[in-house]
Amino acid sequence: MIRWSVSHPQRGFTLLEALITLVVVSIGLLGLLGLQAVNLSNTQVSQARSIATMLADNIAEQMRANPIGLADNNYANIDNPSAGGSTPPDCRTATCTPAQIANFDTLTWDARIAQLLPNGQGRVNCIDAVPSPGDADPCSPNSAYVITIIWAEQDKVADRGGAGDKCAALNTAGDNVLDRCFQTTFLP
Repeated sequence: MIRWSVSHPQRGFTLLEALITLVVVSIGLLGLLGLQAVNLSNTQVSQARSIATMLADNIAEQMRANPIGLADNNYANIDNPSAGGSTPPDCRTATCTPAQIANFDTLTWDARIAQLLPNGQGRVNCIDAVPSPGDADPCSPNSAYVITIIWAEQDKVADRGGAGDKCAALNTAGDNVLDRCFQTTFLP
């Protein structure tokens, strides 16, 4: 005698289907985690650039507010002033000369850069409008000032020094830290 069996439709998941679903969901969650990490990194880079822009604007406004100190070249060719030198009087509470105000401005500006940006440094260089040999005036009237703010970011060394990278020449440490910079030209 032949028995006929009626097949019942399968119900539920098999163990193999459950494992495949688990792998697919895990890969998707890992992708989302990677996107979140990239987003966090980009947010930090964007914040550093915003701070650098604000600080460059800050020193430019301080230079505009001290026209005598600017005319006397007290803001010309400044390189990381908070790294050394004398401490000027606090010109917010004391009466200061234009030279003291310029010194106070640059020291407090550079100290804020070091406080707000990792390994941050500030530079102000004059591009003399009337360069001439033996010129005693390093920054003639109507000269432009290049304000540079440099900070460090942990990044791949391979990304350093691409075409047009104005920060590559400023890196003197030779380490695995990628120097970033913001430069702007200021005309008083």
